[in-house]
Amino acid sequence: MSQQGARPLHRRRWSGTGGGVLVVTWNVNSLRMRLGRVLAFLERHRPDVVCTQEIRVCPLPP
Repeated sequence: MSQQGARPLHRRRWSGTGGGVLVVTWNVNSLRMRLGRVLAFLERHRPDVVCTQEIRVCPLPP
């Protein structure tokens, strides 16, 4: 998948009792490159659980 085509892979709402839980998994492939898209997605869909892969974030220097 191209970098511009990166998008959440799965969105599922499980409901056993009540309103359910929205779980999202996303192979981000560099969080810094897509931070704006990730934040917009989170604001729009308001998931309860977010699982990310391949975030590729190095620690910031002290």
